[in-house]
Amino acid sequence: ITACEKDCQCAKALELLERMPEQGVEPNLTSYNAAISACVEDLFWHRAVHLLDAMRNLVIVPDIISYSAGISSCEKQCAWQQALTIFNAMPRAGVLPNVFSLSAAISACEKGEHWQLALSILAWMSGHSVVPNTISYNASIGACAKPAQWERALALFDELFQKGLEPSLITFSSAMSACGMAKLWRRAVDLLCAAEEFANETYSSCEWDRVICHSTAISACERESEWEAALHILRIMPQMALMPHELAVCTAAAACGKQGKWNLCAELLYELRESRLTLN
Repeated sequence: ITACEKDCQCAKALELLERMPEQGVEPNLTSYNAAISACVEDLFWHRAVHLLDAMRNLVIVPDIISYSAGISSCEKQCAWQQALTIFNAMPRAGVLPNVFSLSAAISACEKGEHWQLALSILAWMSGHSVVPNTISYNASIGACAKPAQWERALALFDELFQKGLEPSLITFSSAMSACGMAKLWRRAVDLLCAAEEFANETYSSCEWDRVICHSTAISACERESEWEAALHILRIMPQMALMPHELAVCTAAAACGKQGKWNLCAELLYELRESRLTLN
């Protein structure tokens, strides 16, 4: 079952779990935890919830791994309400949350746009000797990256560094999103430069995260009609071996359009037709 989980074969993992009694092997806590963990990376959050319920019916007491995997499975598939329901059940079951379950709960708050609850969970961690990690801060920054809460988001970004935690590219993109909401396009561009420097220094070569950073910076520029900056960021991406996302292209074109630069939009379309990007 664990091997299936590591290979993102959730359906196979669940099939093996169901077949265990037929083979004269009774599933135990380890079996169920492995199966629930297999649901995290696949579109089976409802099965994770079902497995948690099945454990209780079989008098197998879920532990911190069970709850953390269940929360993560729901959160990753945007079932944020169910994720918080599982999280809230932990104290009643006498299970103390750890940094993984708490971070997953904050991520669920981010997806549900509950920034107050996200910050309350982050504060709870500090008050209960649970040290927040980068994921905790990333989710909290993302939850606050809204028009009215951008200052909180950027304060959390600074706090992450003050705590001595190492950021990720997601940290930078979340902070850039907050800058976009605050109409701080220059700071968003500065953060993009810092993100690229960080990626080079730490050999963080996750192409998709770098694309997200560039796209977020383009969006921040577009909000302030800074078409030159938006277009520059878009055009340097291929030079960095990054293929622009469709949304980044549309956003840069929108920035040009706001200033009546229709000729640049036409040039951009021509350039993209010559590239590997599929236009919709």
